[in-house]
Amino acid sequence: MWDYDIIKELKAKMDSDTIESKIATELHDITEQYNEGILTGEEYKELLLDIEKINKANELADDEEVSRWLTNTVKLLISVV
Repeated sequence: MWDYDIIKELKAKMDSDTIESKIATELHDITEQYNEGILTGEEYKELLLDIEKINKANELADDEEVSRWLTNTVKLLISVV
């Protein structure tokens, strides 16, 4: 079952104009699509890992704190599939 704390955390982070906010929005939107049955479990995992890989390689190279948050959040989201 979903850890609603992580969903609340994503929603809370979506309210600003930072890279973390943009990532939280992407993760939240993809999670909603999975919950609605639009994405399969495999598609969901693949998209989450792609978001993590792309963002860590590009925008987060110098932001270790957000990079760790992203990795931990993706792991938690994948763990419920």
